[in-house]
This record gives sequence, C-alpha cells and structure tokens, in this order.
Amino acid sequence: LATVAVPTLGDLCLIDVVEDGRWRRLAASHADPAHRDAAEELRLRYVPVPGTGHPAAVALRERRPQWSPDIDARWLRATTSDAHHAELLEGMGLSGYIAVPLEVDGEPLGVVTLARGSRGRRFTHDDVVLAEELAGRVAVVVSKARRYDREHEIAVALQRSMLT
Repeated sequence: LATVAVPTLGDLCLIDVVEDGRWRRLAASHADPAHRDAAEELRLRYVPVPGTGHPAAVALRERRPQWSPDIDARWLRATTSDAHHAELLEGMGLSGYIAVPLEVDGEPLGVVTLARGSRGRRFTHDDVVLAEELAGRVAVVVSKARRYDREHEIAVALQRSMLT
C-alpha cells in the first residue's frame, strides 16, 4: 500500500497498526529517493504515542480523519517526539497531511498517514474521501490477516496437544 500510495496520493505514506494496545509502524515510504532513509528512520524510531497530539494518535482516538492542507515548523515541533523527529520531517519539506483510522466493525486497527511536500498540490476534502476509501479497504485486509493468524495459532496449538 505504501509504495502504491506514493507518489499517487502523497509524497510520504506511513502505516501504523495497533495490536494489544501497542503501536507498530509497518511501513514508511517516500516518493523522493533522497528521503527514503529518513522515511525508514520514521518507521523504526518514531511510532505515534497514544494520548499525544500526533495526527495518527488523534485520528485513532477520535476515530475520524485528521487533515490539514498546511503545516509549518511550529506545528511539526508540537506533534513530534523530539527535535530530531521534527528535523526529519522538516527536511522532507512537508506541507500537508491526512491521517485516516483503519477500522473494521468498530474495532480500531491502526492509521494510514499521507503527507505532501511543499512543491506538490495541496490536500483537499476530495483527497480525504479517497484516503478514507483506501483505508477502509486496507482495514479489511488487516482484519482478515489477523483472523487468519489467530486461526493458524489455534490449529497449531490443537495439533501439538494431539501429539502427546
């Protein structure tokens, strides 16, 4: 998804899931090869923190999209974990974002975040609607994968118990 969304929907795509109350960043992709290392650092080091003003945390908590066609350095500093995190995002020249919750049957699964660079076009309400549609489809896939994993674990446990 992240590689499909970039650069079609945005310059940066981040996909976060929540499992047992813990956030895990599954993907981070940037359209510009010069920023791919920074995107990978975002994936490894800067997972959203619940209860903060991070757009992904707010989107999941409120279960509705968060978006802005404009962001600035002051906003970045207020929503990031530390100075280095803010510098990474400032270095990407981001100008707008959309954070859409992944949800199936009322169960929050995670968040897809898209961001655009300052040279790209600005996000509009239509982009938010498209991101919500995409997130809905992704949420179904995540839900099915989780269900498969649970069923597989149960089957393995049952087989092991029968091999005594």
